[in-house]
Amino acid sequence: MKLKVIPFAISSGILAGIVMLAATLLSNATAGGQHMMLMSKFCPGYSVSAGGSVLGLIYGIVYGFIGAAIFASLYNSFGKFSR
Repeated sequence: MKLKVIPFAISSGILAGIVMLAATLLSNATAGGQHMMLMSKFCPGYSVSAGGSVLGLIYGIVYGFIGAAIFASLYNSFGKFSR
């Protein structure tokens, strides 16, 4: 079975963005989210705040899209060898 790269990447990117947004808002609402501050190492400008959650949404969409596109492309190319 072949994966359609663009639809898979778009849906994965949206899902990753929503998860990043929810994780940031949840961390902000609870004990301060010290573990989420590690994301600022990978995402410049990110912080555990309302503004940071929007930026996290954008970073999640971009990173999720790129990661899923690479995964789907590799899956499709290695799938040719198993037949």
